[in-house]
Amino acid sequence: MNGVRVIGGVPQLHEILERTHPETVLVTIPHAARDVLDTVVRVCNDDGIPCRFVRREVDLDPIEILGAAEVRRAQ
Repeated sequence: MNGVRVIGGVPQLHEILERTHPETVLVTIPHAARDVLDTVVRVCNDDGIPCRFVRREVDLDPIEILGAAEVRRAQ
């Protein structure tokens, strides 16, 4: 998605967090249902990973958000 490999969705979030050990989860699902967002927050909380919501008033460039090295590593 926009040059960044997608490794799963909300149903796989716990397994993804265990495998990738992120410092923070940035949530950029602009029109997700409340129950989906609640699930993301709960899973992150259960796994001890900070979760932050990013407002998307403009399209985000993954290179600016993740850094060029991270994007290259994901490809």
